[in-house]
Amino acid sequence: MRSKLLAVVLISGAAVAATPLQAHAVGYTPQGPSVEVSASGSGLLSFSGFQPNERTTASAPNAVALAALHAVTSMTRTTDDAGRVEYAATATIPGSYTITVTSQSGTVSVGTLTVLPADAATGSTTAQPERGAPLVWAGVAGVLVIATLAVVLVLRRRRLRTQQSN
Repeated sequence: MRSKLLAVVLISGAAVAATPLQAHAVGYTPQGPSVEVSASGSGLLSFSGFQPNERTTASAPNAVALAALHAVTSMTRTTDDAGRVEYAATATIPGSYTITVTSQSGTVSVGTLTVLPADAATGSTTAQPERGAPLVWAGVAGVLVIATLAVVLVLRRRRLRTQQSN
């Protein structure tokens, strides 16, 4: 009976560790991207942390255009199956601009578009949010699952030995 209880506790712990708790907390704001572009350059901002296939609306200051053909400062798109959405942004006046993406469920992510002066060189026009944390949680969950299996096997063998000696 104790071995089953221990197995349930360890497996539950692994499941909790595999899910980033902050993503489910009220008021959680996904980390938005930061992109640097030269003047009149276009940057692709990739936002994540939303629900899959959810409508999002991006808004930007008047100096930033979110569409290539029209100078719009608000645009709506649907996230992909992983909860990611991309918006292209263009600006001609050097400075730092905030792009805010709000989902239909109320999740908000804020990205930054930094427009460098025309004489400044930049090497990156696409930014991806950091993806290291989910990999760490997956590793922790994997270790916990393996440890759970090891404990269950040890307890089973011990029980079999005690039954054979009786």
